[in-house]
Amino acid sequence: MWIDKKPPWTMEAEIAILRIMFHHNAVIPEVKQRMGRKSFFYKHSFEILYKTMLKIYREKKPVDLITLIDELRNQGNSETVGGNAALEELFLKEPPTIEKDGFSLVNLEHYLRNIEEKYWLRKFIYLAKNGIAVAYEGGDLKSLRQPLIELLGVIEDIKKIGKFRFPKTKK
Repeated sequence: MWIDKKPPWTMEAEIAILRIMFHHNAVIPEVKQRMGRKSFFYKHSFEILYKTMLKIYREKKPVDLITLIDELRNQGNSETVGGNAALEELFLKEPPTIEKDGFSLVNLEHYLRNIEEKYWLRKFIYLAKNGIAVAYEGGDLKSLRQPLIELLGVIEDIKKIGKFRFPKTKK
């Protein structure tokens, strides 16, 4: 059934953003500004890495492998992100280029847009599924009030970022 499908996400764009932030620390404020208070990452370990890099940068420390490993260990998140081997695999490569990796710093905005769009799709799906579940539970229309309010809130958020336009209707 369609409800059991895996939510939309793009691992490659999430990896690209993390690697670009790691190799080009100067873009971290731009990435943070773009994402706001939300983390658009789907994969939990990537979200932990993102938030940890932000913390390190905010503390005016270098976002490098040693500092990242130390901070993750201090947080108790080292194993959650796959341990040192996973971090080395992800970050101990040369800075990404289109030729070598298929992505690069110049396309950062595109990758950010990509994971942001997937985030809003996942949020919409999650709230719609909740509304469907409430409807199936045999409640009345009043029981749909909260799920509908939340769903309409997401639609309003999507409209604000310019990803969605309602078609004009004739009156």
